[in-house]
Amino acid sequence: FNKFAFTWRLNKFELWCNGIKIISDTSGNVTTGFNQIDFKRSNGTIPFFSKVKSVALWKTALTDEQCIALTTL
Repeated sequence: FNKFAFTWRLNKFELWCNGIKIISDTSGNVTTGFNQIDFKRSNGTIPFFSKVKSVALWKTALTDEQCIALTTL
């Protein structure tokens, strides 16, 4: 199993996997009205086929240290 965390806020987006930041982007807008998580592309293509043990959502972006702790195997 792998552990992932995705954090986002205005102009800061990061993807963490198993305690390591693997993607970081410093430009972009944050969507409003976020009310569901879909495991597919935003245009509805390429659905996600796998097993998910757990999903959690925090209302504020986590720090790097929190993402490391959360995703370390």
